[in-house]
Amino acid sequence: MRKVCAAILSAAICLAVSGAPAWASEHQSTL
Repeated sequence: MRKVCAAILSAAICLAVSGAPAWASEHQSTL
């Protein structure tokens, strides 16, 4: 179970890291 939790956490971190710049640039362009 610990490996599953680690995999989910790493996937969530990867999504956040890859999605944050795009989200920020979208908001900057709308502002």
